[in-house]
Amino acid sequence: MNKYYIGVAAILGIVIGGGIALAKDTQVNRHFNSNTILHIGGEDSEVTASLPVRFELTLKENGTYDVFSMLPRSQVGFSGKGSYAFDADGVMFIHDMHTPLDLDNAKDGLIEQLFVRPGSFDGMMQLVQVSDHESILIGQKAALLLKE
Repeated sequence: MNKYYIGVAAILGIVIGGGIALAKDTQVNRHFNSNTILHIGGEDSEVTASLPVRFELTLKENGTYDVFSMLPRSQVGFSGKGSYAFDADGVMFIHDMHTPLDLDNAKDGLIEQLFVRPGSFDGMMQLVQVSDHESILIGQKAALLLKE
């Protein structure tokens, strides 16, 4: 009789566990982070800077992304999300939401304002595979080393 109850409990556990696993969102995400130097510049050579930047990017299997980027010295940054698409030219990022960080000690100079403006993480970027766990994301304004 005990063998019967143990067998029923085991089968019930497998069925409930499988149902929970299938009900959860099990999409595979790729998370990249980078602590690197960001070069911001324009046509006027007086308005250029090379700044350390912390950057995190999560590419989701459903074609959306999350991004977080911050200039640690200036305490300025943003988070955002949107959609992306791969093609032969690279990766196209289209932002849906852009939220500047609201920190007390944040500087608000010209470079910082350029960095946090909406659309600063938009457009076509090239993704170059360096090794199995490292890639470089090359945009018009920055080249970021991404580590899985």
